Amino acid sequence: MECEIILNPEQISVTLDQEDKQALQDIKSILGQSGLFAGLLSATHVLSWMDKEIGIVAIGNEEWLDLAKTIANSNRLTLLGAQKASAAQYSRHSTRGTPEQARFWANFQSIITRVIKGQCK
Repeated sequence: MECEIILNPEQISVTLDQEDKQALQDIKSILGQSGLFAGLLSATHVLSWMDKEIGIVAIGNEEWLDLAKTIANSNRLTLLGAQKASAAQYSRHSTRGTPEQARFWANFQSIITRVIKGQCK
């Protein structure tokens, strides 16, 4: 898959709070209801953080690409639900979170937006 998905291609290290974990759970549920279970396995590293009580997590390009591959197989309705959840988290963290948290959700939004626009297949 050729897709310029990363806004800042360096690794991101971020601490996810309970609201982030809930948003990831919601996105995982949205994708799972679309029959993308097999694809979710490739994105498990990113989507599994909502179940863990861990501090800082590091997300590299490979994890973002795996997530993009999963999202690229979603239908438009699914994508709109995931986009809404990620946009809410980005907005929250851009005003009262850390730059790393905002960048995490900006990357998430970037993937979804590019898939919706047909830039990632």
